[in-house]
Amino acid sequence: MDKGTLKRNEFSCSSCEKSYTEYKNLRRHVNQVHPENLNTIAPLAVRKYKCSFCKKQYNTKVYLSSHERKVHNVKYYVPLFTFERSHCINILKSIIQY
Repeated sequence: MDKGTLKRNEFSCSSCEKSYTEYKNLRRHVNQVHPENLNTIAPLAVRKYKCSFCKKQYNTKVYLSSHERKVHNVKYYVPLFTFERSHCINILKSIIQY
């Protein structure tokens, strides 16, 4: 037997017992055949990152940040140096003396 025939169907529809190798295909099936049971049979992942400006929610912090930048014009500033000022001055002095 070749590996293609050994592939396991891991995601099964509890309404009609069809099975799929990928979760997104199960969701598509349920959405087309059993739309009233979509959130029961194949719920979306929990979206724990909530926008503080609107009701949108996202799976990752990256998606939330992207949404806030594009939709709400939020600016994120990343400091160039995380050192204290005195430490930076000492580094500059050592470079100048070299």
